[in-house]
Amino acid sequence: MQIADEDDLTLDGNTLVMKTGSTTSTTYGTLHNEGMSIGLEFCGEKCQFDNVYFIRNSPEDNPYFFLPGDSGSAVYLIDKPNTVLGIGFAYLLDKKMRNYAYVCSIRTIVDAFDIDVS
Repeated sequence: MQIADEDDLTLDGNTLVMKTGSTTSTTYGTLHNEGMSIGLEFCGEKCQFDNVYFIRNSPEDNPYFFLPGDSGSAVYLIDKPNTVLGIGFAYLLDKKMRNYAYVCSIRTIVDAFDIDVS
């Protein structure tokens, strides 16, 4: 397994990703933002997440990249086989019903837990 780094990513909608989740199965999307911070409420508690990626679904594939039940799915770069971008944990539907996913950086997770991935 390889971990995605900054050189692997572009924010122009051309970095293609995929994940396989329990609810939506295998879906595809594009990276639209990185390093953002978001605040979400879980069980009445506000939580801050930093270094988060923002993924938009590929509408021609599936109307939803990510839905409840998909949390914990690994998100991979399509153009770099076996390269993990992060772990999906939340989603958003906008007013036009476009689906977005929030993905924690796998590098942040590996560093926080001092995991050896060599």
